[in-house]
Amino acid sequence: MRYPILTVEVTSRLTRWFLDQPAPVLAEENARWVGAGAEVNLKPLDRLLPTMRELHAAFLKTPEVKSDADRFEGRIAGPLHSAITACELPPEALDDPGFWRYLALTRFWWFVSWREKAFATGDARKYARYVDAKNQTVTVLVRTFNRGRLSIRDGNYDLAYEAPKATDLWQSHILGVNTSYSPEVTRALADRYARDRLPARSLRAVARTMNRTNTNVVTIEYHPGEAADYVDSHWPASSEDPD
Repeated sequence: MRYPILTVEVTSRLTRWFLDQPAPVLAEENARWVGAGAEVNLKPLDRLLPTMRELHAAFLKTPEVKSDADRFEGRIAGPLHSAITACELPPEALDDPGFWRYLALTRFWWFVSWREKAFATGDARKYARYVDAKNQTVTVLVRTFNRGRLSIRDGNYDLAYEAPKATDLWQSHILGVNTSYSPEVTRALADRYARDRLPARSLRAVARTMNRTNTNVVTIEYHPGEAADYVDSHWPASSEDPD
């Protein structure tokens, strides 16, 4: 299938423009189509975009907007994953950084630029990584999509946003390490953290131990019960650091 991309160079130039005056039409005009065959159908995504923007507008009116922007990232992870999945995109599109750059500037600039304060600095050295899709655990849109993909359970995405102030959990201890290779272990970890929150230092210790264990234990095919037992076996009996 054919799908649209933006190159790194074009994205860099357009992002500088977008900082002052967002213009999605410019991104569309500068997109390049790659692949062969029929064009991808992004209509399912476009149909859900107004709902996502409404969710954002509602979130901006809550007290959390000043203290927990990650909560909205988790909240939109489900709708984003669901909408993109409905587009039935080919794997090569989902694996192409250029496609995510295209989506960020044509449809999600309002979210990407709001989510990371680095854009407000105007310094490309600080904000580029959040939009260029070179590191998929850092780039806003890709990490949000994967958060939704990993959190879906029994048809809902509650685990993506159940725990407040979960930036460290998702970005450092799930998406950035091999725990993310196992969806069930990811879900079990997110669930346990939501029910039994640990201080940052304790969470780091748990995640570090799990990450070491993951190199010797094949967890990718764990069923929910096995995953829950696995996470529980690494969880401290109290909020003290597990060593």
